[in-house]
Amino acid sequence: MLLVAFFLATVAPPTPPSGDAAPATAPAPVQEPVVVTVSDDVFEDGVRAFESGAFESAAEHMWHYLKGSEQTADHYEWAELYLARSFLGLSFNHAAAEYLYNIAKERKRPELLPEALRLLERLREDHPYDAELVDMDLLAGADFGALPPAAKSFVEYQQGRADLVDNKPVWAARHFERLRRSGDDDERVQRYALRARVATALADLKDTHAKDTKAKRDKRDAALLELEKVAEVEGGEDDVKNDARRVLAELYFEDKRYDDALRAYDGIHVEFLSEEEADLFLEKAWTRYYKGDVRGALGILLTLDAPSYRKYFKPERFVLKALSYKQLCHYASAKAAAREFLRRYGSSLAEVRRSRDPLSDAVVRTAAVQRKKPKRMLAFLETLQREREGVERFSDEYGLAGHVGRIYELKVAEVNRELDRVVLEEANVVAAELLDYEEQARLVDYEVSLEVFRRLKKGTGKVLVDDEAPIPLGSRAVYYRFDGEYWNDELHDYRFRIDNRCFGEELFVP
Repeated sequence: MLLVAFFLATVAPPTPPSGDAAPATAPAPVQEPVVVTVSDDVFEDGVRAFESGAFESAAEHMWHYLKGSEQTADHYEWAELYLARSFLGLSFNHAAAEYLYNIAKERKRPELLPEALRLLERLREDHPYDAELVDMDLLAGADFGALPPAAKSFVEYQQGRADLVDNKPVWAARHFERLRRSGDDDERVQRYALRARVATALADLKDTHAKDTKAKRDKRDAALLELEKVAEVEGGEDDVKNDARRVLAELYFEDKRYDDALRAYDGIHVEFLSEEEADLFLEKAWTRYYKGDVRGALGILLTLDAPSYRKYFKPERFVLKALSYKQLCHYASAKAAAREFLRRYGSSLAEVRRSRDPLSDAVVRTAAVQRKKPKRMLAFLETLQREREGVERFSDEYGLAGHVGRIYELKVAEVNRELDRVVLEEANVVAAELLDYEEQARLVDYEVSLEVFRRLKKGTGKVLVDDEAPIPLGSRAVYYRFDGEYWNDELHDYRFRIDNRCFGEELFVP
């Protein structure tokens, strides 16, 4: 009895302190989080759903497995890959890219890396994508170790291209050399090797570090020769050969090899009625003008007046039209073309001068969005918004709909912020171009007014021979007079027939 009493005394609660102080309480025990480990059966059910083409069900199962498993689980990385592939099957391309990025970045399972890179490569080629995430954060500086030839060629090309952008040609050359050694018989290796040749040639043309003029000229000539070889490659990608031919045309133009430039432009394949085609038309028009084929230039400019190119922003075409009319001594038409520029863009010019914000004008704003970088970002933003609208197809039993929705909400907000910044930059460039062409249009107008008074006495002027060929009779070609209507199948065949009044008026032509 004494032992029991002693034991009870030792475990009795302490006597509360006297006074108004509250009694002391023991802290509540810390509850350890309960980790619910999902059965491997969930993963296996997801694999079966994927293989049967039930991508929604596969995505639900894989997300359930990922959410309920530790990252050290046996099938964790495999589940990420199957989830990404399920997203691709459902056209949720950005969500797929996020998970493929995880697999390639962490590389916990090296055997999955080639497949992740292959899917990212295909996504980049076929769809607008997050260039910052894929190209810069993942591909630019990572060491992926040993890879199959096709995957290695993709990585080496992207890393070499990034080095060229960073002005590191020696590093880029190392990547491109490893690319060429990765497998000569592989079609994808050959494709990236051709792209690397064009990228290197373009970088050499932009190189400003050559110590003397001869070194620059030698590098330019070597780049031109390389681009000529690329342009004639059998079976190469059209986009790559288009890039080569466009730069070749510009180089030929600089060298006054106008016929070669026109042949290079004719070899470029672009989408019909696209802004790229309109750009091509204008470049050909300038080439024809400097070649002396003013009527050919005017025919192309007539094409650019078609409604199909109404949104095309290139104010310089009005300057070229005025110069072409002036060259043929059609002074009234030349002044009308110069003033057409002022009429069309007068309100935009006034708004640019009035406001500090170039985006306040609709014409400048639209032109800025049409430029290369904003256009690419806008295409990606539209893709994100379209994919985000389909999130509701997922159930939220395990939170997949909410998870995917958050992925898209965050990326849409980020792209919107970046797009606003880039569009403002481009709008400033467009506004500066608009002011510059206004000055040129006014200068042409002024020169035309002076030209009218620069007549010389008969016989003392330099007379131009009007070589306009008559319309042939009995030929296979059929000629129709333009009546103001544009037909898409005729846009490539307009011929501008106009007399050369410089011959009749015996004006002095410098």
